[in-house]
Amino acid sequence: MGPTKVIVKVFAIYEAKTGKFIEDGLAIYEELQDYANHPYISLPVVDKAGQPWLLEGEPIYFTGQAV
Repeated sequence: MGPTKVIVKVFAIYEAKTGKFIEDGLAIYEELQDYANHPYISLPVVDKAGQPWLLEGEPIYFTGQAV
């Protein structure tokens, strides 16, 4: 198994596979990252402008440690 992959929509996070609501009220990306560090979830990789990296229209997730 692994971390739950989530998507971010208007300051809230939802499970990527089912769309199930997880948490809201996360106004800035740093709050999202802080929340992700506690429960076992994985945020999509974003560029410096905050736009998610996409592959074939789907977000890319980094769930391991950098090498």
